[in-house]
Amino acid sequence: MPGGHSLRIYHCPFCAGRAPESLRAQNWATVPAEESDRLQNLMKDIKTEEDAIRIFGEPTQVLEPGGSHTEPERDDAPSYIHLYKTLRYAAVSDTAVVDVHVDQNGRVFISLFGRYLGKPPKT
Repeated sequence: MPGGHSLRIYHCPFCAGRAPESLRAQNWATVPAEESDRLQNLMKDIKTEEDAIRIFGEPTQVLEPGGSHTEPERDDAPSYIHLYKTLRYAAVSDTAVVDVHVDQNGRVFISLFGRYLGKPPKT
């Protein structure tokens, strides 16, 4: 939802039946505080794409574009969509995946999330 809001549904809006319990814990690893601290200590010196490769090695996957961010319209400028490349590191932790995002100006921002534990979707 826009603005970063979310809505938790406890009952079906059509039949009023109770929604099932979340399966998140079965599908995604919880990153322990110690592991998060370890990774954050490694990530603190990453300022460029080259730093990421020096610290973590070659990425497991490179996504181009790896995502986008939209700056809202301002009085003096139209909205602007920033595309970025993502270096995904899935082998640096047993519980976490590290994404190093690099924008078109070379600026880096990093995200950390729990590894997927569930079964891959059927194709």
